[in-house]
Amino acid sequence: MVFPPRVNGGGFARPGLVLMIYDSSFYNESKITPIFLRYLAHEVSHLWWHQAPPTNWQDWLNESFAEFTALLILRDYFGEEIYSNKIQSYRKSAKGTPPIRNISRSDKDAYKVLYQKGPVILADLEAFIGRKAFSKFLRTLVEEKVDNTEKCLEILEKVVSKQARHKLETALSEYEDSNISFLELISTPRAFLNRRLYNSASSSRYFATGQRSSAISRSALSTQFRNSLISGSA
Repeated sequence: MVFPPRVNGGGFARPGLVLMIYDSSFYNESKITPIFLRYLAHEVSHLWWHQAPPTNWQDWLNESFAEFTALLILRDYFGEEIYSNKIQSYRKSAKGTPPIRNISRSDKDAYKVLYQKGPVILADLEAFIGRKAFSKFLRTLVEEKVDNTEKCLEILEKVVSKQARHKLETALSEYEDSNISFLELISTPRAFLNRRLYNSASSSRYFATGQRSSAISRSALSTQFRNSLISGSA
């Protein structure tokens, strides 16, 4: 482990090497601090989570899993409260960000998506399937040296359930924005394409009207709205 006199960039891990940037907040003579443990655990976790290409959205298999593993270590060491607070902080920070699926590594929201939204999705998955099943899922991913999301989903279905796969698959394509209105969605679809509400013209996505609605395709939604106008029920 090396703490170099480095100004730009963050820490990283390579086989046999963990490089970390020193921060004064790490220092405590009597005990390890949560911020240091999370930082250290994230980089060490890359010894397991490093198989996916780091240049595209599949990097979530490296970064989101490394960060969530670090949060699990934080939970084991410091307890549930600090873990829950961190998850809630990430959830709030990642609100309104684009889906993980197909996010560009150069996107302005890439950091929030890969390092915050991804861990929140994994936390929700763990809560959904239980800690024992989640641990088995992680162990299998490492053993199989998974390097792409489709393989990850296949393993989740195999070792847990189809329902768990569906939950994760949906979450990876989710774009939540509580400021989107139903009428705005229908009247200005191009604006929402620019905001990446839809990842592709044929994809189904979530839309919000103050609360989450079920996934529905844009074409079906538009048809439903037009029919409502004709019938006078809108």
